[in-house]
Amino acid sequence: MQRESAERLRELRIAMSAAFENVDACSACAKGRPEPNGHWPGGACCGSRTLDLFTAAEVASLALAGISHRDLVPPTGDHAGCAFRAEKGCVLSAEQRPNICVRYMCLELRAEVRDKPEWKRISELGAALRDEFARFEALL
Repeated sequence: MQRESAERLRELRIAMSAAFENVDACSACAKGRPEPNGHWPGGACCGSRTLDLFTAAEVASLALAGISHRDLVPPTGDHAGCAFRAEKGCVLSAEQRPNICVRYMCLELRAEVRDKPEWKRISELGAALRDEFARFEALL
């Protein structure tokens, strides 16, 4: 049951990431913010500590979905927040990212997508991802 839940989480992360393909809020949200969040123009939420994002449950869900630690290769160069944050954004694919990274919506992002046709799908996917991750955690 854990593996099935982890695979469902992987599918949901991919779908959620695809639903956010046409957003602009993330490209400049960090301008003017303090380090490490404001180190690059975008991805202010990616200024978080890696260990706070890759919790034991998140790592377990990635591993059971077939993601190996060898697949998670950090960028070279400046470090600013999460170890996988680079100047142009996250170096991990959607299926390699923790669920919280794919599901999180800051106020700016929420304001941008709330009036778009994708909002309903994003809301549904976010709820499904949240609920499936809670189910996964309960199986641990």
